[in-house]
Amino acid sequence: MSLKLVETTLNHVAVEYRSLYAKNPDGTFMLDVSDLEKHVDAQLKTDLDIAHVNERNVRIGEALRRAGVIAEGDDLLTSRIEKRIVLDSKDGARIVRILSADGVTPMAGTGPGGVATLDDLISELTAKFPSMFAKGETPAPNVEGSKPAAKSDFKSEKERAAYVSRHGLAAYNALPTAAHKSAIERKSDFGSEKDRSAWVDKHGLAAYRKLPD
Repeated sequence: MSLKLVETTLNHVAVEYRSLYAKNPDGTFMLDVSDLEKHVDAQLKTDLDIAHVNERNVRIGEALRRAGVIAEGDDLLTSRIEKRIVLDSKDGARIVRILSADGVTPMAGTGPGGVATLDDLISELTAKFPSMFAKGETPAPNVEGSKPAAKSDFKSEKERAAYVSRHGLAAYNALPTAAHKSAIERKSDFGSEKDRSAWVDKHGLAAYRKLPD
């Protein structure tokens, strides 16, 4: 028998399988895969595990799109965080638990009791990878009105070519590869997404949010 991930009513579900569903706050019913071995055979367990993964990925996709993820970042970011999201059920309600980067420790956030929500996890991604989100794109340097401090300031080859055309190849070659900063004082101080991600891992998302743009 084929089971749906979500049912609006259990009237169409065989009686022996109704106990596998947990009721959501909106009145719909979601498959509950806890204690699965007690109720179903191995093949059905496999089918339900797949449904479980699909539900998790649907939730991630919806949260990413709310945050304005670009097309290129959807699959990449989903694969990066999918193991940090645990779906469970308690008292007939769906529970979504978010883990820290170690995949074990619960992540702190804005949810009840100080635990993280899925949106908190997405906020972490927007801080680490702002170029993956349309709402978080970093403005390109004004190559026409100001001189970049380093070659790493150019966001595209078009900008680089425009600078060379305006200032000359010698001026471009004289630029350092990356600007040297003794400390990060603003979000724009990061030379790369890798540097930004490493800083957030070290200092935390809250500290990053306090940095001026």
